[in-house]
Amino acid sequence: MPKFVLIGAGSAQFSTRFVADILADPDLDGSTITLVDPAADRLETLRAFCESLVRQRGSKVAIEAHADRGDVLDGADYVLTTIHVGSDDAWQADIEIARKYGVDQSVGDTIGPGGVFRGLRNAPVLLDIVAEMEQRCPSAVLLQYTNPMSIICRAIGRRSPVVTLGLCHSVQNTTRELAGYLDLPIDELDSWVAGINHVAWFLELRRDGGDLYPRLREAAADPAIHDLDPVRFDVLRWFGYFVTESSKHMSEYAPFFRKDIARLQREGFYPFLGDEIRARSRRVFERLERHSRDASGFELASSDEFALQIVSALEGRGDCRINANVPNRDLITNLPAGSCVEVPCQVDALGAHPHHIGPLPAQLAALNRTNVNVHELAVEGLLSGSREPIYQALMLDPLTAAVVDPDDIIAMADQLFAAHQGRIPAAFYPS
Repeated sequence: MPKFVLIGAGSAQFSTRFVADILADPDLDGSTITLVDPAADRLETLRAFCESLVRQRGSKVAIEAHADRGDVLDGADYVLTTIHVGSDDAWQADIEIARKYGVDQSVGDTIGPGGVFRGLRNAPVLLDIVAEMEQRCPSAVLLQYTNPMSIICRAIGRRSPVVTLGLCHSVQNTTRELAGYLDLPIDELDSWVAGINHVAWFLELRRDGGDLYPRLREAAADPAIHDLDPVRFDVLRWFGYFVTESSKHMSEYAPFFRKDIARLQREGFYPFLGDEIRARSRRVFERLERHSRDASGFELASSDEFALQIVSALEGRGDCRINANVPNRDLITNLPAGSCVEVPCQVDALGAHPHHIGPLPAQLAALNRTNVNVHELAVEGLLSGSREPIYQALMLDPLTAAVVDPDDIIAMADQLFAAHQGRIPAAFYPS
């Protein structure tokens, strides 16, 4: 039976969905799930909750919990990463320092000041993990969920041969939302999606072979529907295709949207921060604590996360098609070679096989490249330990460049470096 190691298990919503997925699959009964998180209180709550689920199911899955990685990677078959170095305090610093300089991020986990500095915190830990995997479980597959996805997966691709699939749920979520806008059952939609993480494109959207884009444009003309997803419907109007990430998220990946703060507040595009985000986190764990005593009220149905589909296929129980973030090895020919791209992948017992896409429509590749520029320079800075590429990454970030001059961008970056000292490699802090 497979051994799963979840590093960053304190990301409770993902961890609980994954454990429930494993328990709902009888072919994985008897597997071992090892939870790893340095936050002892969260880890204990999750361990108790997962053991309660196991008892409810009458399962033979073994649950283990460790505060550090130690030797838990020995013999692992699948490693899942959902870490967040610095947690909510670091995230809040990213948002608030950038806001002082006029950069108002909606989420701040992918590009821009928040994404770049989250990458500087998280990617070094991921690089340590893959280095350990090379020694302890070289045949294991890394299912990588940590943001910023493209920066982290690009860094791993440059440093390690470990098989890595970067996974996100934006394709599934967007498909569900599109089904709602079109008033169709989700299982009747067929799509072909490619681009970069959070800015991937529904290149095809069909039902029974027929193109659904004309119907989607008709739906978007209805103000009641347009106002549910205003940024993405505007992008559809201007660029011709629907994009995978939410309107709130997409608003920070282009220079057009985040300049009218009053409008952003009205439309709910402001970030959840401070007491609000901490209260949300407390609610999640209070719910888990309740169910750790009796999990009978917790839904065990399988989720639509790709992880279990991938495991099932790699274990030889039929193939599947998922979207994953992988190195661009002649997959999208008008995006930079080696950059991280999100493409359909066929997965079977022999591995994951990314589909060749060819060129994206020129306007889509152009918008993607504005984001890839940031990823590539952030990785250059990360791997060299130099601030200069980090400054340049932020100068080329679409939102930051639209509202801040270069000297202030450097000052903002230096303030972020100061705020995160101890969370970012020491090479960035010359004595």
